[in-house]
Amino acid sequence: MSKRAKIIAKIKEYIRSQVVRELEEASTTYSAGVAPGGPGHYFTPYAFRSKRKKDKEKLKKITRAGGYKPVNEDYSGMFLDVIKTIKVNRPDELNAIRDLADEYDIGRVLYMARTNPKGLKKAVDDRVKEKKQFIKGKNLKELKEQEKKLNNFVIPEIMEKMNLSTLKLKDGSELSIKKVYSATMKADKKADCIQWLRNNGLGDIVKNEITVNFGQGEENKAAEYATLAKGQGYEPSQKEAVHAMTLKVTMEDWKNKGNEVPEDLFWTFDGNQTKVKNKK
Repeated sequence: MSKRAKIIAKIKEYIRSQVVRELEEASTTYSAGVAPGGPGHYFTPYAFRSKRKKDKEKLKKITRAGGYKPVNEDYSGMFLDVIKTIKVNRPDELNAIRDLADEYDIGRVLYMARTNPKGLKKAVDDRVKEKKQFIKGKNLKELKEQEKKLNNFVIPEIMEKMNLSTLKLKDGSELSIKKVYSATMKADKKADCIQWLRNNGLGDIVKNEITVNFGQGEENKAAEYATLAKGQGYEPSQKEAVHAMTLKVTMEDWKNKGNEVPEDLFWTFDGNQTKVKNKK
């Protein structure tokens, strides 16, 4: 018998012995939870698989003899196997692998590392880029929020306590506090805002634009559009809008007359704001 045949025979014998033992131990589970008066637990701790060190070592020995490498099935072992397979070591790459493992399961990530390492490496690189873009966007948003807080609240409060309206700095620039009012339509409430303006006698600030696109050499058709548009197969598009500064002035005047500006339709700001005048 050849060496390879002997190895295969050993593996078959080991598998056969394991199956017999599993059947014998599994049969004891009947008295655990089904038979009357059962103790409520298995009579053996190896009812489903062997945990004895001797059996584990034997399995490893036979597996290696067959030319295979035992797989460490715990999370840490599989994680290390992944990073070795696709050759990554940077912290952001390791975090990307953890994210993928949380999303798809570490076993699937390991399988992809073994069957398609380039594909997994690309997925890791893409996840790293996404994370960087997310952090960059988040940091920019936080910086804008901090700037808004400083300009609209912190600096005006400090200067008010010091009874100052302007403040010259060492570099020649000047800070000043000005009363500011702003009003803008909420993006998802634009149609309601325009209707509100009309209902409250402010509809004259709404611009109603109807436009039609003509091709080159169609100047005459454009001039005759009023009567020929639909007859010629052109569909006009209608756009209603209010100029930002016009809306601001109108809403500020509305407020100063003692009227309420609906907060569910408009974003408004009424307070102090810091202005910076640089040295000329």
